[in-house]
Amino acid sequence: METPPSPTVSVVVPVYKAEAWLPRCVESLLAQAFPDFELLLIDDGSPDGCGALCDGFACRDGRVRALHQTNGGASSARNAGIRAARGRYLTFVDSDDLVSPHLLQAAAEAAGAFPGDFVFWAYADERSLLHTGPLTSSPIPFAPSEIGRLYISAKLGAVWAMLFDTALLQQGIFFDESLEMGEDLEFVFRYARALFSARPGSCFRYLPDPLYFYDNDGKAGSLSRRFPPDFCACWSRVFEALLAQNREFFHMPEQDEYAILHNYMRTVGVGLYALLTQPGVSNAQRRAAARGVLQSPPITRLTALFFERRYYSPYAWPFRLKWLWAIRRIGAWQEREGINGYYRHYWVGYAIHRRLHPGSPAPV
Repeated sequence: METPPSPTVSVVVPVYKAEAWLPRCVESLLAQAFPDFELLLIDDGSPDGCGALCDGFACRDGRVRALHQTNGGASSARNAGIRAARGRYLTFVDSDDLVSPHLLQAAAEAAGAFPGDFVFWAYADERSLLHTGPLTSSPIPFAPSEIGRLYISAKLGAVWAMLFDTALLQQGIFFDESLEMGEDLEFVFRYARALFSARPGSCFRYLPDPLYFYDNDGKAGSLSRRFPPDFCACWSRVFEALLAQNREFFHMPEQDEYAILHNYMRTVGVGLYALLTQPGVSNAQRRAAARGVLQSPPITRLTALFFERRYYSPYAWPFRLKWLWAIRRIGAWQEREGINGYYRHYWVGYAIHRRLHPGSPAPV
């Protein structure tokens, strides 16, 4: 039996408890204007009817392959897709999202026009904003050193809005299955370093038309929802990995690194607020857990760095002095008012900080 020719693109879709959304997702992929792709549906031990749906799609369309595994989480399913992929390039799609009919065509054309570059694209969180026609804008280049700026501006970090070199991934770049959160971000930084190391002179190449609809309905929650017990430790691992990649390879401008450090401290602050307000736990237990995070080596180093470099964060002094009441108050701002409430207080504090330290970096 002859081996079928390798497609240009492999599309990997992890599937778990997505029976209501999967048909919509698959239909948007099978409607692509670019036909040279394979669709890998990775049934991650879903307990509903997803497995049968995957098999049904595979029977109806020869471009679809259904793979089944015991439940291991999204990273495990994506890793299975990487191992099974036959395409020259690979992209990921979440099973409850959908894509523009011109996504794969635009991505493949950009990869062909700019060989070796890291192609990625804009996404929409409202379906009406999804770009459904051919591209109207030219790809925008960004230097590898701008990786921090791309991340902070929400252009980088979502693996479902990127095109990867399959062969490079299969050489050993897989998702860290021990990370419950932030695994996308850690994976992207690691892949970007490997790509730019292998291909000096290459860069990021951004397609500004929204080609992917990220259906956020019901996915977001408040700060008071139950966070995993290791939320702070997990995100510390992720941010420490990003900062190490920057020191060793990317060498981004100081302001961009400051933005990542600020986001690191704010993310841990959110986790501390969740610890300090978790239900069913005594106040003494909450405080002990929060102090344990603040006394951990990564957070101790992070806090010291803010004072050494005269960086500003509303959390900096509360972290240094272990002011749990202040951390809880800052978290409450975000709980009541969202990120805009946080930044309103941020700007007030920064104005005072800048008067005391005129040489401090500009705010993020």
